[in-house]
Amino acid sequence: VKHGFIGGRMEPWHKPNEIPEMGITNGWTEENNGGDGNYGKSGGARRLVEERSRRAVREGVERMEEEIARDIEAEGDISRRRLGGGQSCGLTGNDYTFEFAINGSVVTWDKAKFCEHFTRLNYNLDVIKFMDDPDKTGDFEVAMRMAGNTKEVMCISHLYWA
Repeated sequence: VKHGFIGGRMEPWHKPNEIPEMGITNGWTEENNGGDGNYGKSGGARRLVEERSRRAVREGVERMEEEIARDIEAEGDISRRRLGGGQSCGLTGNDYTFEFAINGSVVTWDKAKFCEHFTRLNYNLDVIKFMDDPDKTGDFEVAMRMAGNTKEVMCISHLYWA
């Protein structure tokens, strides 16, 4: 980090049932699978995880292509227009906290605080700023998690730094 900025692109619209399809965290009983993540697997087990992940990506692309085709077919049909009004920042549930740590310094936000840092730049383009201090430069370790009584998911698809 040269200019003291760390931020992320958020995808809070994903449905909870999308993530288990990927199988990434199936069977985990503790954070980061006790420190092994999925990297503790080898041979056939590792290959199965990788195949399941690739299959989930292919299925996601196919779903997007189908949605795009339906949108193109319906172009001009004003009864199908959906502007997404009412989509709020973050998750729809109120009972969660978003926690992140930069170099071990933990920050905890409830939904209201999360929304103060959340910016919707465009439809399905949501970003959040974790650090913006030009005096902070160097290597950083970043960790994030959702806590609370929720089954909802939030995808952080990109992590930006400058």
